[in-house]
Amino acid sequence: MASMRGHWREAHQWSQQQGRRGRVGQREQARGKAELAWSYTRVAWQQVFPTRKGSHYIHIQYLDGRQQSPPPPAEQAQLAVDAMVTAWEQARAQHEQQATIQADEAMDANPWLRMTGWARYLDGVHPQDLRQLVEAPMEVEDPQYREDRVEQAVRVI
Repeated sequence: MASMRGHWREAHQWSQQQGRRGRVGQREQARGKAELAWSYTRVAWQQVFPTRKGSHYIHIQYLDGRQQSPPPPAEQAQLAVDAMVTAWEQARAQHEQQATIQADEAMDANPWLRMTGWARYLDGVHPQDLRQLVEAPMEVEDPQYREDRVEQAVRVI
């Protein structure tokens, strides 16, 4: 701090006690401390050449030996981000599993669904339960229908 005060005094002709010598009152001392605290910011990391290619941050070491904890390394930050993404995906999957069909005309896919009223009919049904009720058409094993392509297509429909 003394080196900063020396810099302010020499380079900027500024000091906390402008034009006064001797004892300083409490009010002046408080004003000086507030002005001093406003004039700088303590940092733990600093970027020396922010506009240059390959610029990186360096950790600031204080002369009085105290340590400020550096921010976590990039791997730790990435692990935290990955954990958040995983938790979000699990919560979304759980929500989808618990979701049921709800009657909502604004959310209907098309006018045909509105006209038929499927949303009201299926209100409260879980989509997975609905999928289990639907089966894919099976190919007919009967030899007499195997030859007739039209009959086969009709049975599929």
